[in-house]
Amino acid sequence: PIFAIITIGCIMGLFAHPAQQMVPALVKEEFELGAREAGFLLMTAGIGALIGNLALASFGDTKPKNWLLLLSGALYGVGILGLSASPWYVGSMIALFFMGIGRSVFVSVGSALIQLIAAKDYLGKSLAWWNVGGAFTFVGAMPLGFLADATGLHIGIAVWVLVYMVTLIWVGFVRSGIRKIEANPQAVPAQAGA
Repeated sequence: PIFAIITIGCIMGLFAHPAQQMVPALVKEEFELGAREAGFLLMTAGIGALIGNLALASFGDTKPKNWLLLLSGALYGVGILGLSASPWYVGSMIALFFMGIGRSVFVSVGSALIQLIAAKDYLGKSLAWWNVGGAFTFVGAMPLGFLADATGLHIGIAVWVLVYMVTLIWVGFVRSGIRKIEANPQAVPAQAGA
């Protein structure tokens, strides 16, 4: 289950997060607007992230966490697809709002799940790999930029995020590792060295 969570997080970092870095180019090239409007768009993602984390904090010990992780990851991907499909500034704002909710809840729940199920001797290593996903954001931005130049921003973003969505569906929904976390507590590894 930990490997599955980290895999989705790293693919998210490589193929989904870079879409947000394309927002300034989208605002300039597609909407013919300026830096202020790009700032407003990115602010909506921040508002979504704030609302997502506040809602998550107010829920308390939410169960089942595995499904919350997968559904928030799916919401993030759908939000990016909405961003790639929207020809309107306000539509992009709405898409970024849902992207913010999905991303913040996914990252928070993923981190919590790893801390809950990782064997004590592997906790630091597991969290370090989890954080590698965030670093992939900057690695994935360059090839996405080349793809967007070749195909157009909307198509480039859509193709890039579809790789993430296929991975999420395969690793999260089709394969059973993440689904076993809540359904079968014995599937959670025992503490190393015990």
